[in-house]
Amino acid sequence: RERLWLETRERALPVPEKIEIWKALASRFSDYPPVLMSAADLIIHAGPLYGVPITDAQPLLDRLDDLVPDHADTKFHIAMVASQSASTEVVIRALDVAGAAAGPPWGATLTFEGRVVRALQRGGPPPVSEGAAAGRQFATIFAGDPTMVQFVGFSMTSAIPASYRLAVLEEQRKQGIYAGDILAGTSSGEGHLRIAMGDWDGGLQALRRLEPLSLPMAARAAGS
Repeated sequence: RERLWLETRERALPVPEKIEIWKALASRFSDYPPVLMSAADLIIHAGPLYGVPITDAQPLLDRLDDLVPDHADTKFHIAMVASQSASTEVVIRALDVAGAAAGPPWGATLTFEGRVVRALQRGGPPPVSEGAAAGRQFATIFAGDPTMVQFVGFSMTSAIPASYRLAVLEEQRKQGIYAGDILAGTSSGEGHLRIAMGDWDGGLQALRRLEPLSLPMAARAAGS
């Protein structure tokens, strides 16, 4: 199983084909967490772009949660699926659980997201300035890992409306907590958020700002 997991992880295949292989391995090795997480992760992050419902990851995550109930990354991925498929109450509960389980910077971000969803349920989100604390953790931790900078600009997961996430990003920039490549790399998140709001021109302008950067291709390609 270890050999098959490693070989599958390293194979360059079309996403739908690779998802099917992961699903088959997950069925065959249903007690092996690395295979279950690899299958769920690809479905969550790429499946919907190829017509694979994000909810296909839920049985895999449920099994993972049974096998390794203290695994923070499983809680995080459960929250990601819930944010696109579940009721508000389920989303809030999933974010709270994930926030409590995860370390920095994700823990603070997920906990804040739970607060935002609660506030939206009551009629309005909290001030965008309250989203700056998580941004400071991202700036510190990702300063040494530029391949992760693409996540900074998204501010939060899709449980939160793109317009609010963009406002949080603009507040984080205004407070000066990002610098250098991290500041420039936030254009990836900005571009995707603007496009999600229907602002195609603004989104493309933001993504084009990534082209001259010295960031690794993995970070720049997110804007392609």
